[in-house]
Amino acid sequence: MRPRLASNIIGGHKAVFAILFLFGAGIVGFQAGAYYYWAARGIDERPVRADRIRKSVGAENTFAADLFTYEAARDALSDIIDKVWKYCEGSGVRGRTVTLKVKFANFQQITRSR
Repeated sequence: MRPRLASNIIGGHKAVFAILFLFGAGIVGFQAGAYYYWAARGIDERPVRADRIRKSVGAENTFAADLFTYEAARDALSDIIDKVWKYCEGSGVRGRTVTLKVKFANFQQITRSR
């Protein structure tokens, strides 16, 4: 493929340069270089595989108002727990680990597993 044609197809001479640099430096093969270049920009044309085995069950909720008390958090979690429990009972799935993720108003996030 001529460089001019490649730059039109791939999206500009900078893209071609980046892919050729990765390939030429021996870091990756040519096709892998192209994949990593576009993946880093959030572009992935591979088809979605919906036939894989589900490895986790989850539920989440974004609350309209912040929860400040233990009682408010416990009550809010009750609905989420019920949703996951119903799925597990209906599908016969059992789990070993429960993970709780909490995101605060300043977007700091913590997780706890048991």
